[in-house]
Amino acid sequence: MDVMKIWERIVALIPGEDSTEILVVNHSQYHDPRPVPEITADLAHFLGSDLAVCRQRSREILGRSHFLPLPLQRDFLLLPMRLHPFPVRARLACGYVVRKHLLMYQGTGPGVSRLYFTDGRSLTAYHSLRRIESFVAAATMVHERYWHIYVVKPAPKQKLKEYPGISYLFPAGP
Repeated sequence: MDVMKIWERIVALIPGEDSTEILVVNHSQYHDPRPVPEITADLAHFLGSDLAVCRQRSREILGRSHFLPLPLQRDFLLLPMRLHPFPVRARLACGYVVRKHLLMYQGTGPGVSRLYFTDGRSLTAYHSLRRIESFVAAATMVHERYWHIYVVKPAPKQKLKEYPGISYLFPAGP
């Protein structure tokens, strides 16, 4: 499967031993024999982004060097997540979810959370709920500053639904 043909529908890149599982909208899943870093580099190149520049700008905005969101396009921001429980090598430590497809997340135990996507699929992330909240906040900050998009005042009725232990990433209905 050519990742460049399905890039707009990618939900997550999950690292494997020497390969990547690519989750796509509508519950499709593809196996790519390349590791996640190689796929992200190819995606960046295809989308006309310089991966080194994306990382450097994220590093400057956030003031940290690990788990950096990668804003490859305005609507294609890769959010880093540990999606593999016990990394054997450094490259297994980080997968990515595409921010626009992330609907909500829920803490399920110490250091473990559940990610829910717009197509109804869910994934386990090996981070605490607080850590995922910080990743989402960091991604929002990088997206706004990288693309110079600033929300001054939310529109009326833009309150978020709140339930104990669940954070929604979309506005509540009327």
